[in-house]
Amino acid sequence: MNNKKRLVLFSLVFIVLLLIPLNIHALNTGNFSLIADCGAFGNPNDSKSTAWLLKEIFSIVKYAGPFLLLILSSIDFMKAIIQSDQENMNKAQKKLLIRVVLVLALFFVPDFVFVILQIFDIVGNPDDPTCGIE
Repeated sequence: MNNKKRLVLFSLVFIVLLLIPLNIHALNTGNFSLIADCGAFGNPNDSKSTAWLLKEIFSIVKYAGPFLLLILSSIDFMKAIIQSDQENMNKAQKKLLIRVVLVLALFFVPDFVFVILQIFDIVGNPDDPTCGIE
């Protein structure tokens, strides 16, 4: 198995392990509040939790992805047009296709994670297994 395949496999396993909700059964003494069924990330509405940070990062990436797609693809095509090189134009087209697929994946990852969590029945809250992180 080459290093690239190993890295992809490790990344997928790491992401799945991060998304497994942990049910904590503890006595609430009043010093802190327990977030029921939201796993180890915490409450996505609390600005001090990991869930809130992930939610903010995902929302930024969802806007940055299409923006970068347009900018980077435009630069590639302008270079190919200025150089009048068919080989560079073909490379730019291939890069555009890859970028479009990756940007589309950004929007479908939360749905894919939702389905995976339901298939393996590892959801903490059946109504909102991702605890608002989308």
